[in-house]
Amino acid sequence: MKMRIRLFACVFAVGGIFWSTSQVVSGQPVARSSALADMIDRLMKRAADLEAAGASEKALVVYRHVLRLSPEKTKAYNRVVALAKGARLIDPPGVLDGLAKEFAEGTKLQVTPHFLIVYDTSATFARSRQVLLERTHEMFYKEMTRAGFRPIPLERRLVAVLFNRHEKYIAYAKNKDGIDMGGSAGYYSSRTNRVAFFNNQSNPGLAKLSAPIQQVEKQLANVEKQLSVANREGRSNRIRQLRGVRSRLIYERSRLMNRFMRSAGLNNLSTSAHEAAHQLAYNSGIQRRGAAHPFWLSEGLATNFETIAPALDFGPSKDNALRRRSLKKLDVSGKLVSLARFVKIVRPPGKTAMERSHLYAQAWGLFHYLFNERTESLRKYMREVNRISLAKATPGRMLKAFEDSFGPVQGVETAWRKYVRGLKR
Repeated sequence: MKMRIRLFACVFAVGGIFWSTSQVVSGQPVARSSALADMIDRLMKRAADLEAAGASEKALVVYRHVLRLSPEKTKAYNRVVALAKGARLIDPPGVLDGLAKEFAEGTKLQVTPHFLIVYDTSATFARSRQVLLERTHEMFYKEMTRAGFRPIPLERRLVAVLFNRHEKYIAYAKNKDGIDMGGSAGYYSSRTNRVAFFNNQSNPGLAKLSAPIQQVEKQLANVEKQLSVANREGRSNRIRQLRGVRSRLIYERSRLMNRFMRSAGLNNLSTSAHEAAHQLAYNSGIQRRGAAHPFWLSEGLATNFETIAPALDFGPSKDNALRRRSLKKLDVSGKLVSLARFVKIVRPPGKTAMERSHLYAQAWGLFHYLFNERTESLRKYMREVNRISLAKATPGRMLKAFEDSFGPVQGVETAWRKYVRGLKR
């Protein structure tokens, strides 16, 4: 608690300087730019002095604010990365007590290096999400740093909420964020800055997979009754026949159960990594909350971090077989949306699950292509859209931002479609 109080005092003291900054730079554009540059220089000197005096935690706070004022300040970024390696994430005062009061009795809290996980699931399920979230954090920073995107180390732990039952998850999304998440296995809320998931084995959508299992089990029960009668009557041929039927039904039940468990488990894995990527992007400076990020960029980034094998490296430099296959089918069937239209979409128009799935596959493909083939242009584009507010996100503005970074959209589309056709099936 003593350490928390010291850090809070430092933030408050630095905040006083930052408040003064907002007053100094509120004049005309040229004066504002000059005043801001002077203030950044003074802050950089102050941070260096603090660091030299051994006050690395206070220096880290100042360097972080410099990045908020000037995200391209390379020296500040390098010092944040260096100092954050030796710093422990400290949760704001009252956050743990607040979470304990917010959630019902029986809910537990798991503290990991980068996440606060609130859960009412089994400890085993919570542990599996903990491992996946930390692994997604590792791969997100590894992939984005290697490509030169300069993600800023987290300032505090991120909150993840896990529900065992689908209905509790639905109620939470409605009460907390005012949204209906009945068609999704998880979501990131920019309003609360949290991710929320549920144990997908309680998903009503899996009823289509569980119904055949129940039917086979009824058939098995009927065969067992017939076999019992045949045994009492000593009908050897009938017994042999029924045992064969029973063996085939047991095999079929096992196959259906494996499919059910695989679907539930893999969907949980993929969704958890996807939503964690959203949360990490908005808390590392890669994306700015309140900015007008087009659908293809936000969902393209997140789909590129989906995985069903978290033990292996994953991310935009790696393949996502499920999205790739879907993308290839769209290309072959002529169902891809033209990029001139696609890059202007902020809120996806898809009404059905299939339509949304198609848009997500295309978002994966476009981000994957630009990340690997046009990396520098993608970095420029992401900096530009971080400056566009939602209020100014007209279709024309979004297209201009795209073409300012990548060139004429028709040329990008030609190169991208060639790239898609070169992907393995």
